[in-house]
Amino acid sequence: MTLPGLQKELIEVIERFDALTTPAEIFEGFGDLGRRLDLPWVSCGPLVSGPDAAPANETFFRYPGGWLDYYFGRDFLRHDPVVKAGRTLSHAFAWSDLKVEKALSKKTVGFRIMKEAANAGLPDGMTMPVHGPKGRVFLLSVAGEGDLKSPSVRRLLRIGALWAHERLSEALNKTDAWSGPALSVREQSCIMWASEGKTDEEIGQILSISAATVSWNILQVKKKLGVYSRIQAVAHVIRMKMID
Repeated sequence: MTLPGLQKELIEVIERFDALTTPAEIFEGFGDLGRRLDLPWVSCGPLVSGPDAAPANETFFRYPGGWLDYYFGRDFLRHDPVVKAGRTLSHAFAWSDLKVEKALSKKTVGFRIMKEAANAGLPDGMTMPVHGPKGRVFLLSVAGEGDLKSPSVRRLLRIGALWAHERLSEALNKTDAWSGPALSVREQSCIMWASEGKTDEEIGQILSISAATVSWNILQVKKKLGVYSRIQAVAHVIRMKMID
């Protein structure tokens, strides 16, 4: 696609953003831009402050089937070079840029994550970090077979990401459903399965973690919500729409 064609596509997507009101709709709008550039796999959302940099409950994902369960089940988040780079870099970067760094040698977990992501259908991607007040970091990523070596594609993605971030921030601030305490992805997974009546042992088997880790994550959920029982925690996250 030529540069004028790409610019036209971006203008059309941005015009659509103005008519979108919910976080889910805006996420789909950003995803539409990615699809037009042959980068159909998308994620966006803030990182919770802390050493693990876990995505908050406002994070949206659309990745190949099975990849997220595999990724979180093996605790890849803790070692993901894309997440680590997103916390420290202030500019957009392609995932392939990280692969050539000396620190990402074939012996590291980071290299394994990138290799397995490629095998899962995520050969390359581009992440656009947006740094806000109090160390808050918002990451928007697209991935697929698109031409991320093209300066024009990268430029248009950066503009689209900034626009999507602005609209998402406005929508999240206006939506009561997203005003509760931020839960990490692991905490969300544990409390979601708890809401299905699963025991800690059963949840551990599903997520490939120990029952003790499940219990600890549910304890963190209760602390964040200021409740004392598992049932209270489940009821609270459902009422606040932190899980479906």
